[in-house]
Amino acid sequence: MMSLGRDSWCAICGVTIESHVIKLRLMWPRGFSTYDPNVVCDADVEWLAQVHLLGYNPLATSSSKFYVSDVAIVGRGIEMATETRTDPAFEGVDVRRLSVYRNKKGPERVIPFHWECYKTLALYLTGRSDTTRIRKGALYRALDRFSVVRNFQQRAGLIEYRCLSLDYGDPIEAQKDYWECIPRQEYTVFSPQRQESMKDDIAKHISGPEFEKPVQRHYEDKIESTPLTALPETIIFGISEFLDNDSLINLFCASSELCSSLTHNDSFWKRRIITHLPYFFELHEYLKEQSQSLENRDFKRIFLWADAASQPRPGVTRIMLPVANRRRIWNVCEQIGEVYNQEPRRKPVTEGYLGCRARKSERQVLGNTGEPGLYFRSAHFLRDWTELLRPWTLELFWNSEGDLSGIAVTFEQDQRIFGHKPQESGSCQTTGSFAGGVWIKGFVFHIYASSALRSRQTCSWNYSSCKGVTVYLTDGSEHTYGQDGEHLLRMPFAAAENMTIVGIKGTLTAHKRCGISPFIEKMRILQAATNFEPFAGELLKLRDQEVACWNPVNCMFKSLISPSDDLRLKLCKGRVRNFERWHCLVPLNTLILANDISQLSQIRSISAYLIRDPICFNLWSNHCCDIGNLRVTTEAGTRYLRDVDDDGSIWPEQRWDTFHINGPGGEIIEEVIVHHALSHDSSPKAIEIHTSLGRSVVWGMDMERGEGGGETNQPCAPNISQGPPTHLRPDDGFAIVGLVMGCGKVFGRWHSDEYHVERSKAPASLWYSRRVKLWGEDYVDEQDSRGPWTKEQYDRRNESTIHTGMSKFGIITKRITDGPKVDI
Repeated sequence: MMSLGRDSWCAICGVTIESHVIKLRLMWPRGFSTYDPNVVCDADVEWLAQVHLLGYNPLATSSSKFYVSDVAIVGRGIEMATETRTDPAFEGVDVRRLSVYRNKKGPERVIPFHWECYKTLALYLTGRSDTTRIRKGALYRALDRFSVVRNFQQRAGLIEYRCLSLDYGDPIEAQKDYWECIPRQEYTVFSPQRQESMKDDIAKHISGPEFEKPVQRHYEDKIESTPLTALPETIIFGISEFLDNDSLINLFCASSELCSSLTHNDSFWKRRIITHLPYFFELHEYLKEQSQSLENRDFKRIFLWADAASQPRPGVTRIMLPVANRRRIWNVCEQIGEVYNQEPRRKPVTEGYLGCRARKSERQVLGNTGEPGLYFRSAHFLRDWTELLRPWTLELFWNSEGDLSGIAVTFEQDQRIFGHKPQESGSCQTTGSFAGGVWIKGFVFHIYASSALRSRQTCSWNYSSCKGVTVYLTDGSEHTYGQDGEHLLRMPFAAAENMTIVGIKGTLTAHKRCGISPFIEKMRILQAATNFEPFAGELLKLRDQEVACWNPVNCMFKSLISPSDDLRLKLCKGRVRNFERWHCLVPLNTLILANDISQLSQIRSISAYLIRDPICFNLWSNHCCDIGNLRVTTEAGTRYLRDVDDDGSIWPEQRWDTFHINGPGGEIIEEVIVHHALSHDSSPKAIEIHTSLGRSVVWGMDMERGEGGGETNQPCAPNISQGPPTHLRPDDGFAIVGLVMGCGKVFGRWHSDEYHVERSKAPASLWYSRRVKLWGEDYVDEQDSRGPWTKEQYDRRNESTIHTGMSKFGIITKRITDGPKVDI
C-alpha cells in the first residue's frame, strides 16, 4: 500500500509519520479535532518527520540483507530526502517499488518508524541508544509477526495495513483515515528523547517539604516475626524487584516489620526507581549526580510521585509530556522485545579457500508457508581439500514440529551449521559420525507437501517442509535421518560431475506459530571443482529429477541420486510458481505403463479424469477444462496415477474419458504433445497422445459451448496466444514406459451454486474464472470439512467438481534391448 492518500503510522510508537498533518490542525479553531496550541507547537512535532524504513534486499551483496534507509518522505508514494545510501544493503533498492505495510509480503514491503523511536527501541533492546547494535534481520522478522490487520480500515473489500497489531495505547484511538488530534492526548506526539532541561524541574519539584524524609519512630512493642523477616535483606530486595506496586503493598500487609524496614530503606527505593521506572532517564541521572545532597529526601515518595506523574494518560502535566510518551513507547518496546529476543542469532561464517571457489546450484525449495523466507543463512562445510581426510560428524536439527531447521558438519569442536539449532521443547537432533576419506555425495530430502485444496489462512498445519533426509556418501552407503514414510515425497540432489559439495546457502522461513523454530525453506548447494577447473560464476543446473518431489510409491527410478542411463526423464516444467505454490513442491506421480518393454503389448486403454467447471469460461467464452488424474488398463488390471486427491476425495467414474489402445497389435504411445496455458503461464494446459498407429486423443483442452451456452465434448482448437506446444518424444532406441504428472493448481468448483451466471453467454468479467481467482472461495476448507468427514460430507465432497489439476507433465522412457527382461 502506498498510503493511498491516507496516513500510515510509526511501527514503534503508532503515531503518524507525516508531521504536517498535525501542523495544519494546530491552525484550526478550538472545538475541532486539534491539540491545544498552548501545549503543542510546530517545533514539538518536527521529530515526526524524521522517518526511516526497515526492509530487506535479497539481492544485496553485503553480509546482511536487511537495511535501515536514510530519511524517507512517505505520502502517496515513497521518496528519499537525499540521494545518500548509508546502509550497504540499501544499495540497488528501487524506492519507487517500495510500499509501507503492504498487504502482500515481500522485498517491496517496508516498515516505517521515527528515528527517535528507533533509538528508544535500541536502548530497550541493547541497553544503549546505539542503533547499530540492533539486529535488523531479527527486528524485521519480529515486527513481521505483528503484521496483522486490526480491521480499523476496510473499504471496497480492500483491507489495509497501516500499522502493526501492537498495543500502542491512546494512539489507537487517533488512527483514522488521517491522524486525529484528540485533545488532552498531546503527550503522544512529544519526542521521547532525553530532556536535559528536565533535571532542573525535578530538582525544584522534589525539594519541596512533601518530599522530606519523615522522622523514624521506634516502638518498644514487640513485633510478631514472620518467615519473611528471617530472610536476608538481599533476598528480600531480589523478590521485591519482581513485584509490581500492588503486589508490593500486599507484601507489606503480610509483614508490618518488613513494611517498616523497607519503607525507610533509601537503597531499596533508589533501586526500584531504576528497575521499575527504566524509562525515566532524567530522574536516574539526577539522583546519581545529587546523591550526596538528597540524604534528607524520602525516596519512597519520590518513587510514587514519578510513577504516578509519568503515567501515559490524557492530561499529563507539561513537564512530564516527553516522559509519559517515552513510557508508552517503552511498553511497545517490551512487546517487540519479547519476540525479538526469541530470534536465533546468526553465527559468523568463515569461507576459507574453497568458499571463494564455490559455485552455487540452482535454487531448491524444501518448504513453504506462503510467507517469504527472512532468515538468510550460509555455511561452508569444507574450507580446504585437506579436511576431506579428517573424521567428521553430520548433525541434523529438527524443530518441535519435525521440520528440518539446520544441517551441520563438525570437525572436532568446529561446528559449521546452515540454519539453526532449535531450542524449544520437543525439538531434537540426529547425528552420524564418519571416518576421513568419505564425504557427502548427495541428499534425498523427504518432503511433506501441503494440500492445494486447503487454505493456508485457515489450516495452520497446511504447509510444506522437509521432515527427513537420506544422505548418500562417496563410499556408496546411505544414512537416513528424521521421518521416512511413504507419505513423504522424495526430492533428490547430487553433486555435479567433477564437483564436491562444500556448503549450503539459502533461507529459512518462520513457522506459522510463535515459539516454534524456523525451518529450511530454500537452499543452493555450494560445490567446488575437484579437477581444479577455473572458477566460473554461473549457476550449476539441476537435473530434471532434482526439481521435483517424487511419490516413492510409484516412482520408477530405483535411485534418484544416480539413475540408470537406461531410464530417462523428459519433463515439461512449466513456470516456477503456479497459483502461489512452488512448482517443485507439487507432488510428482508416475503412471507406470510397463515395467519392461515387452509389457507394452498388454496395454488395453489409457484414461484421463477431466475436471470441468460448468460456469467457468476462458477468454474466448469457452468452457474451461483440466486434467486431474490418469489411469492405464492392462491385461493384469488397472493402475492409477493417483488413488485419491490431496484431500482424500475420489474420482467419480462418470468423469473419466477412455482412449483404447491395441497393445497386442503392437500399438504403443510414441509421442505426447503438451499444450500450454496463456503465454504468461507456461504450465501444461492439455496433453495430446499420439500412438504408433497414427491415432491420437486430446485431454484438457477447453470445450466448445453448445447451443444456449451448454457444455459439449468438442475440444477447442489451440489459440495462438498459448504459445507453441512442447513435443515429448523418446530418444532413438527408447520407448515410453511411464507418464509423470504433477497436480498443483485448484480447478473446478466446490459449491456449484456459489455464483449465478447466465448460461446463454459468457461472463464479461474474468472474475468468474477459477483460474484467475486467488481468493480461495472454492477451497475445500469449509467449517464442516476440516476434520474427518461424515458419510454425508464425503458424498457431498465427491459431488463437487473441484480437484487439483495438471501443472507439470513428463514422460519416462526406457532403452529398448534384445537381452533378457530386467525390471526397472
